[in-house]
Amino acid sequence: FSDNGQRHQSRFSKYLNRHSSSLMFKDNECNKEIREGLERYNRCIYIVARKLKSLDEECLRVNITSFSEDKALTFCKKDSHNFKRYLKDNLIRVYPPPTNIASGNLQPMPFWTHGVQLVALNYQITDRGSILNEGMFREQNGGCGYVLKPPVVMRPEDCRNEETLTLKITVLSGHFLPKPDEIGIQGCINPYVVVSIDGVDEDRSYMKTRRISRNGLNPEFNQEETFSITKPDLAILMFEVRHYLPKSSSHPFVAAAAFPVSSIRSGTRWVDLWDDSRRPVENCGLLVNVQLMDDKE
Repeated sequence: FSDNGQRHQSRFSKYLNRHSSSLMFKDNECNKEIREGLERYNRCIYIVARKLKSLDEECLRVNITSFSEDKALTFCKKDSHNFKRYLKDNLIRVYPPPTNIASGNLQPMPFWTHGVQLVALNYQITDRGSILNEGMFREQNGGCGYVLKPPVVMRPEDCRNEETLTLKITVLSGHFLPKPDEIGIQGCINPYVVVSIDGVDEDRSYMKTRRISRNGLNPEFNQEETFSITKPDLAILMFEVRHYLPKSSSHPFVAAAAFPVSSIRSGTRWVDLWDDSRRPVENCGLLVNVQLMDDKE
């Protein structure tokens, strides 16, 4: 991008470069400072939006194209191979449909598994899309917001014989679970845990523990589930704690956590949970046991 960026200077910087000798500056020191600033400005990495009619069109590396969720999903389903090929060398941003007045999030995983670089999400709501986003970016690469695409996305032909991973999760207990706003300070929560895997279509699966009545301090679940994962580098493990409301189809969010499967290790682990503002909750977490096995085992 930096080479192309130097060739595509803005009109403003071109004008200053062309006429700086005729401009009146207070002294040589100021003149030197402005010229050095222009040099740094011209080396900036930036991207230029452009419309795309076909995946066969040639684009500069400095270009980015925006697709609506529906159009991007069409490419994923009907032209998956060419879509992945295009995304190896070009930037694409996917955004929610303008009719989404409830601010619910799209599901980013189909786009990430194809190699889409930017998926626009709404941060004012905590749902599956935002939890997956935390799993992808919260811990990886120091939490800076940028993650390298795994080899299975960039070079799928070299990863065809990747071994299937078996992940056995036992949810042992929860601790210091916060109360959702729906029940107030005096109420008691009835927590249960949803453990799920999201990734390529064949890897998506979930389990739900039994609910524990009126105990958010130290509920014991002691339930296990085994997941079979064909593309571990593209899979995310999610923990969602919810409050069971009798006679209701909507159960309030309590806390959550998510992690890339590639970063998980075997053993008894403490899972720190965060609230619906994605802030860590002090002393709040799940105690789980993790067992990882590949085909050879």
